Order: sequence, then structure tokens, then C-alpha cells
Amino acid sequence: MPRKRTTRPARLHRTRARWSSIRWREANRVLGVVYAALSETPRDDAPRPRGGNTADENVTKAIHHLELALDRAAGEADPNVRATLARLYVRNSAYEKAIPLLSDLVNQEPGWQDGPMMLAEAYAGAGRIKDAIAWLEARTQGDPRLLPALADFYERERRWADAAAAYSRVLERAPRNSLDLKSRYASALLNAGGKENIGKARDALTEIVATRTTPDTRALYLLSQAHRRLGDFAEAEATARRVIAQNRKSPWGYYALAESLEERHQYQSVVDELAPIVAEFRGKTGDASFDVGILMPHLGFAYQELGQYDKAIASFDEARKLSPNDPAIAGYLIEANIAAKKYGAAVDVAKAALVRHPNHLRILLLEARALRHNGKADQGIALLEEAVKTHADEPLAYIGLAQMYSDTDRGAQAVNVLRETPTMPPRSTTSATCSRSAVSASTSRWAI
Repeated sequence: MPRKRTTRPARLHRTRARWSSIRWREANRVLGVVYAALSETPRDDAPRPRGGNTADENVTKAIHHLELALDRAAGEADPNVRATLARLYVRNSAYEKAIPLLSDLVNQEPGWQDGPMMLAEAYAGAGRIKDAIAWLEARTQGDPRLLPALADFYERERRWADAAAAYSRVLERAPRNSLDLKSRYASALLNAGGKENIGKARDALTEIVATRTTPDTRALYLLSQAHRRLGDFAEAEATARRVIAQNRKSPWGYYALAESLEERHQYQSVVDELAPIVAEFRGKTGDASFDVGILMPHLGFAYQELGQYDKAIASFDEARKLSPNDPAIAGYLIEANIAAKKYGAAVDVAKAALVRHPNHLRILLLEARALRHNGKADQGIALLEEAVKTHADEPLAYIGLAQMYSDTDRGAQAVNVLRETPTMPPRSTTSATCSRSAVSASTSRWAI
């Protein structure tokens, strides 16, 4: 059958349509680029829209026009347009849209230096940390520039040994590269723990401190922590005092000093050092603010060890008011009341804490202990029997119940509970009571 010939008007119509589509995409590309530029450098004399932000509106308009411009029906889109759109997606927190676009671009344009870091940022913004780590691990062999980003993601996942190894690789390539990287390397080593790692951290921090005429305050703080954890308490104290001398309006020098003094059981010295500074900065706000909250638990422990229970309770109570969402501090207050033989008050504090932190195991254990001392052992046992059901995979729940049975002359029941106890993981061998060296560690990245 003979092929039907296309008439000239039909061919002309399709040609015009194709050129119209090309002009349409080009117009959107130009508008998108213009709006993107405007979002970066808004004019000072531009009218301000009511209830809106000019830069944000320009970003939205830029994204809209660039998306229209990226019509793939006509072939592969300009990589510069896609890169601009990807940047706008990241800037606009549209991370899930940015990731596939950036993944394609990074693979197709290996020479694009900003791409890998932008993709890592998009993964982080989307909360896909594990995906970011997997992608970076596959890329760092061929692109060592990405090692700092990989180390940062390891830190976010608390993979301290991996983070330290990544930073070590960076520093091997450029040993004089960055004091900040060396400081982060030392911090990762301290978090990884172990005598060898802490020794390496101390050596790295000593180099950092020696490099500068005025050492970085955080480096000095970390160095004090390293000395303390290696058992060199005198050097830890001396370094902590250097932190204070350099910046007495920061609490971290006092924090490190308190820990070094506690290691040598110099509790009166802790009070002498902390009480005046807490009194000076208590309640201050603004530029003169000083976070006394991280010092109050140390002050409370010192008072408690000195037998000054009312002052200990007052210190922990103030710390709880400053950090009402920290269950550890509520636990310290309960313990101080038990130490002061104020068992009813300890139970009341525990019940209030459990309203905010339901089924928190440590608080349950402390409440049961307070109940036993208050002559209500049966209530304490019932509380812990329920806790074992709620925390069936927590060895400390079983140990706490077994201890309660033992303390109330129920030895056979204690033995039976211990037989049912799950295997204790290596990091769970500490007592149910939090270590004092971990005071307020959750309040800041500085507390190693």
C-alpha cells in the first residue's frame, strides 16, 4: 500500500510547534535563571511584599520556571540548568527532589566539584544519613576530598572509631591542613574511648594548643578531658584552669576543673570553685549569660559527698528547673533525697519525673528504692515486676528486681529472676545509677 504523503501545511505546523516548544523552554530557562539570581542578590530598593519574603518568592518562581524548562522530551537538558535547579531545591529544603537530580549530575559530570558535597547535604537534610554514608564510602576512594564529609556523617551516627579513622586519612594526606580537622579527630578519638585512642587524642590536642599563641578554648577543654581520662589529674586541673583564665565567662573550664577535682575526691574544692561562680551568674541573661545548668549537678554531688544534703537537694532542684526534660538530673535529685533520708520526697520527685518520662527505667529503679526505705517494699516490688515486663530486654530491670527481692529476704525469687536475665551487653555493665563523670554530658557536644 503506498505511503500517504504528508502535506506541506502539516509539516510546517509540526515544525512551528517544535520551534514554539523550544522557545517556550528557553523562555522558562531564562526566567528561572533570572529569578534564581534575584533570590541570591535581592535589590535593596525592591518593594517588600506584605507578609512575605522577596528572596523566598524568587526561589519559588525560579524553581517553577526551571522545572518547566527541563522538559526531557527534546533530549538531555543543559547540566547547568539542572545544577541551578538542584541548588534551589537544597536551598528550599526540597531534599527528596534534589537527591535524584544531583545523583544523575554527579555521575554524568565527574568534574563538577560542588556536586558531591551538595548531594551529601541533600541526604543529610532528608534525614537519610545511612544513605549518605553508603554513597560517600563508595566515593572517597576515588575522591579523598569527601573524607571530611564522611567523617562528619560518621559522627552524626556516633560511629566514633570510623570517624577518627576518616579524619586520620585526611590528616595523612595533608598533615598541616586544618587545626579544626585535627581537633575533630581528637574529639572522635575521645568519644571512641580506650587508652590508646585517648593517648592519640592528647598528643593531637597538645600539638594544636602549642601551635597557637592563644590556644583555642575548646582544644584546651578537650586536652583537660584527655589528661583526666589518662589519670593525669594534676595536668587535667592545670589545663582546666587555663581554660578559665582564657575565658572565665564560659562554664566549660569550670566543668573540666570540677571533674578533675572529683577524681581526687576534693569535694570541698569543688564547692569552693563552683559556688561563687554559680552565684555570680545565676539568673543572668543576654550577652552576660553563663549556663550554670551544666555546673549545678557537680555542685550538688560535692555537697552530697560532704554530707550537706539540703544544699545538694537545692542544687539538683535548681538544675532540674533549668533542664526540666533531662531525666538524668531528676535521677540525681531523687538520689539526693534518698541520701538525706527524705524518702517520701524522693518518691514524689520520681512520680513527677515519670509523668514527663513514662517508664524511664532508672527513675523506676530509684522510686522502688525510695519506697522500700519508706516502708513500702511491696509497692516497690510491684513497680519493678511491672518494669521487667516493660523492659524485658534490659538486664538492669532484672537486676534491680532481684536486688529488691534480696533486700526483702526473698532469696529464692531473686535467684529465679537472675536466671531469666538477658545477657548483659559490654556497655551495660555499669550500675543502674548514672556515673558522675557523665554529668550533663547530654547537654553539649563539649562534654566528652
